[in-house]
Amino acid sequence: PPKPQNPKTPKPLKIDIQIFKKIFNKIPNNKSFNRWVKKQDKKRIYCIGIGGIGLSAMARFYAHEGHEVVGSDSTDSELIEALRKEGIAVSIGTDENRITKDIDMVVYTISISLDNPEYLRAKELGIPCKTYPEALGELTARKKTIAVCGTHGKTTTTAMMYYALKAAGLHPTVIIGSILP
Repeated sequence: PPKPQNPKTPKPLKIDIQIFKKIFNKIPNNKSFNRWVKKQDKKRIYCIGIGGIGLSAMARFYAHEGHEVVGSDSTDSELIEALRKEGIAVSIGTDENRITKDIDMVVYTISISLDNPEYLRAKELGIPCKTYPEALGELTARKKTIAVCGTHGKTTTTAMMYYALKAAGLHPTVIIGSILP
């Protein structure tokens, strides 16, 4: 006789890759904004707190788009070493002299103090400053976006969606709160 299933045991999830493709291809994106971005010169972007998992992923994204990305963080880490190996210049500590008029935008982590010398210098020079969430919002406004929210399982769900979309032959970009193999 068949073994009774425990009602608390989840059933295995079957993923139909073609359904992922259909859903992803129906997500709208702002094509006029994308055309505008492609016409713009590449920007010089300074990231304050670049060693965090989110801002480091965003720095990689900007660099991948061809922008010059530089940044700073309070401590060195494996993430920062990885950024350096990818050609992103990262300094440890804050120094207002690193913020120069040739910087087009500053993106900063919300964990910095608003009396951070680099942030204050950027404001003084009139350089647009955006928090990581603000910059992420602008980025997702011009891309097809799937966002995952909730209390538990966001990183795992995002990683699974990334691999499913990749297996479907799509080329997703992911900004995730973890390092994917």
